[in-house]
Amino acid sequence: SAEVGVRLVRLPPSELVTIEGGQGRCVSVDEASGAIRPGPSFQWRMAAVDDGEFTFEAVGGPHAGKFISALEGKAYTKETELVLADLPETWRIVTSDQNRFYGWIRGGPFSIGIRSTRTAADEPGLFWRWQSDHYHLAEKPRDEFHGDEAYFIKNEVGSHTVGPC
Repeated sequence: SAEVGVRLVRLPPSELVTIEGGQGRCVSVDEASGAIRPGPSFQWRMAAVDDGEFTFEAVGGPHAGKFISALEGKAYTKETELVLADLPETWRIVTSDQNRFYGWIRGGPFSIGIRSTRTAADEPGLFWRWQSDHYHLAEKPRDEFHGDEAYFIKNEVGSHTVGPC
């Protein structure tokens, strides 16, 4: 007689989101190169892994199943560019008021900084930072992200999914 084994795996809670901000563009993936760039709306699976900490997985296109990660290197340079990777990197969500955005772009009643968990919460943080052709990490004291590091995250129905509202 043949034996059949079943293994149940509990995945962390997740939802489909878009990440907007960074000069009015979305965190997107170039299908041809797989580069993470500012661009049109793009769907990510945002999965909770701990209190206030998440992973972001590409949902569509040829790079589906890849996760947002960052290269190791010097902050404020392409050495820490956001890239797609096979293994997830964990990101901490930091919320603040809408004044972190530039005056000409408002995402809602609050703003979100997406901080690397590579540094402890009481150390300077490494935040996603918008550039015209890529994103990289910027070092900020504590949780003091600003306009080029301010984002908002929306679920499929357009509701803000993270923040104090």
